[in-house]
Amino acid sequence: MNDLRKYLPLIKYANDTMLANANFLVEKQIGILNSSIDLLHDLEGLGECILPSKDLSEKEQNRMYEKYLMYPMLLHIVYPNMYFLPVLILLGALPHTFYSIRTSLEAVTIALYADEKDDLKEMKWLEKLRQDSIKYASFGNIKSSLDKIFNKVIDGNSAKKWCKYLEDLYQQVSSWIHTVARIKLDKGDTIITGLLKATTLKIFEYNVPPSFGLTLPTKYNEVDIENLYYLDEIIGHFRLAVAVMIYVWAYNKDVNNKKCVEEYFNKAYEKYIERYQKYDQ
Repeated sequence: MNDLRKYLPLIKYANDTMLANANFLVEKQIGILNSSIDLLHDLEGLGECILPSKDLSEKEQNRMYEKYLMYPMLLHIVYPNMYFLPVLILLGALPHTFYSIRTSLEAVTIALYADEKDDLKEMKWLEKLRQDSIKYASFGNIKSSLDKIFNKVIDGNSAKKWCKYLEDLYQQVSSWIHTVARIKLDKGDTIITGLLKATTLKIFEYNVPPSFGLTLPTKYNEVDIENLYYLDEIIGHFRLAVAVMIYVWAYNKDVNNKKCVEEYFNKAYEKYIERYQKYDQ
């Protein structure tokens, strides 16, 4: 018990921070917690939709579990990170929320690539992980293959737009996990981003850094509102990104409910259009 007591102030501080941040988000009517929970519900629903079809024999169902990398990626990478997302938000750990989203985005992307690439797709997922193309995979070095994978399911022009959408999202979340980062614009120009720039811009604007630039866990204040709205948008983008990738992945597989996968994709897309009105499929 004596050993436990020395940790109680840390536990109390984390608890007080989460309560204060929950109150702040409610008071400012920032719906980011609801967005993160809606995302979780989507992921759970999509995961259930893409289970092996109940019409398959037990042997065939097991074969799918052994073959497709998407199943362990969702179970062991995406779900844990996304279950932690609301907690990270309540702790004020904004950079870490972006890290969790980036990790999950890359996990789904690599799983889609591994399960659809011609020289990999017939392997068991454990064997796929031993291949150099997966061991050294990153979003950057597989994006050209994504175009080909999307083209098998979605017509060419739309497929290219979706792949560009995923690339833009990946760049945005990546800029939050590096001290200094670069983002390439459509015209070929490069802008400098990253945590240091995000922090210094707030100092210039408010004469104080964002809360995460001082300590973590941290309590939100006015200087954090813009970043919170931005994260809320990123969660919406990620929700759509996962839905479209699962839709493409499930297209040629004996999953439990393809119609359900399509419905999740359509729902996420409609939600996106409702909020942003700026992306033509």
